[in-house]
Formats: sequence, structure tokens, C-alpha cells
Amino acid sequence: MKRIRVAILLISAAFLACSRTDSWLTEEPSPTPQPTATHTPSPTTTPSPSPIPSATPLDIEGEIAIVSDRDGSYQVYLMNADGSDVRQLTYGPGENTKPAWSPDGAYVAFTSARDGDREIYIMWNDGSDQVKFSDHPGDDHSPAWSPDGSAIAFVANIEGFDQLTVLSLDGSLRAGLRGGVAYPQASVCCVSSYSNTGVTSIGIEDGVGSITSDELTSQSLFIQRDVDRGGFSECCVAYSPTDDSFLQISSKSGVEQIYWEGGPEGGSVQLTYHAQGSHGPSRSLDGEWIAYYAEQDGAFDVFLMRPTAPEPLNLTSHPANDLEPAWRPSP
Repeated sequence: MKRIRVAILLISAAFLACSRTDSWLTEEPSPTPQPTATHTPSPTTTPSPSPIPSATPLDIEGEIAIVSDRDGSYQVYLMNADGSDVRQLTYGPGENTKPAWSPDGAYVAFTSARDGDREIYIMWNDGSDQVKFSDHPGDDHSPAWSPDGSAIAFVANIEGFDQLTVLSLDGSLRAGLRGGVAYPQASVCCVSSYSNTGVTSIGIEDGVGSITSDELTSQSLFIQRDVDRGGFSECCVAYSPTDDSFLQISSKSGVEQIYWEGGPEGGSVQLTYHAQGSHGPSRSLDGEWIAYYAEQDGAFDVFLMRPTAPEPLNLTSHPANDLEPAWRPSP
């Protein structure tokens, strides 16, 4: 994990290798010197966030990263899983969104537009030492960590094509996966998971969405699940950490709602019923809780529910928009 500090030096070389949407790294990356510095949280000169109304206490442990515009622009925040102790991690111009935790909970990768276009950044879990991980003229977004924390997969738009890209933390290219029809006829919306064998992403082409897995070793691609035409409305799938079920967004009820696919009863079960729709589900590490966001009283709030007892609790209850919850792995 300590190789993050040298990532910026090698990013440009890695993206030159990405100029083709079906490119693969054909040579082993050069050894990277081991960094010797140790982490010391950087002192902050930014103002402390304003006090936040306390949420109703819950008997639940852990932390959740969220995105909120409560300071005027979208920034990454961290709060306890019961909604208490909300603290701001990112500041400054440009939106900072889509937080993704490293497997050990030490780092947060996120998407930032602070330099004009979207790039992937990485910071410590206290918001310190924010460094640019990707550096490319096109949009880079939606990071996902490898299980061992040694690489990050994300979506890169290269010469008009959305491509899955996998970079090691030293900046070397592991894989450039899948091209296709140019955006917006086709797009890779987000990376939903990065397993030991491959990268699973959500894509849409000519109005039809699919969950697709790309094998990293064999370079093969297969459709894991087709999404009904007209029913696919948002690029988000949350897999259960305890079984093969997953959460998916569908508009088949008329607005976007969260559905539990392949749960204990099998089939598809609608979990949310918010009038303006529900978005961005994230599962707790034990699979017992679902965090998501939905509109209420003219703004988005983060809610919490159990998949087996869908009675949502509002965690944020703030007049600003709070969205994109991401559970932190246990340190």
C-alpha cells in the first residue's frame, strides 16, 4: 500500500499503453523502489465542518463514506454507521465523488474533477495525503480495488471509447479491457467489483444494459446477466459478501428502486418504495445492512435498512444532498 506515493511518476507511461481499447501489458513492469517514508497525517488548515444534526442512535458498528454538497460542492465525508460524527475528508474546487475503500480500510480511492476533467485520486482514510492516481485527457471514474489492494480498476474514456483499465499502485498497466462502440451509443457505466479472477462492470449499449465480467488471465469476456430493455436505469450493483445474491437498481416499477436478486426466497424482491426512487446501494461487510440514498423533502438523504426487514431509517436528515454511501472495511 505504501507504493501510492510513487504512483504519480508512472501514470503517464501507463496511459500511453492504453491508447488502444483492447491493449494489454506485454512486458513485466520494472521493479519499483520501496518507499521509506511512513504515514503522518497532514495538518489541515481548512475550516471544520458545521455541526450536523445528530441521527437517532442505532446499535450498529462501522463507518460509511458518503458524498455531500453541504459545503456548496460535492465532497467526500466519513461518518459512523449510525449516522453520527460526520467529518469532511475532501475540500476545494471540483466535485469529489464515488468513494471506494481499499480492502484494509486504510485508503479511499475516489473520482475528482479538481483539475478540470475527472481523474482517480487516492487518500488516507483521514483525508490526508491526497494524490492523483490516473492522469489522462479523458474522463476516468468509478474506481474499484483488487482484493489484495495492489491495483485499481476504473473506467477510462480513451479516444471516445469507454474502456476498463487496471493499474497497479506503482502506475504500471495490468490490463486495458474491452473497447466497442463509441460513447454514447455504448458505455461502461461503472466497475461494480474486482475479484481474484476478474473485473465485473455495468454497461449499456443501444439502450440495453448488462452485467459483464472480464477475466484478467484469459482475456475472455462473458455476460453474467442481461438486464431487461427499459428496466435498466442506473449503473449500480452491490454484491452480498456472504452469498451469491446482489442488489440491483431497476425502474420496472415506474421509478428506480432497489431489488434483491437471488435472495433466500429466490427471484427478485423489491426492497425500496421511495416515491422519487432509490439509488446507490452498499452492503455492510456482514451483509446485515444496506445503505443507500433517496430523495426526501427536496434533497437526497442516506438511508439504512436490513434486506430481510426493509424499514428504512434516515441516517443524515440534512437539508443538503447526501449520497453514494460506501461501507468501510474493518481495519
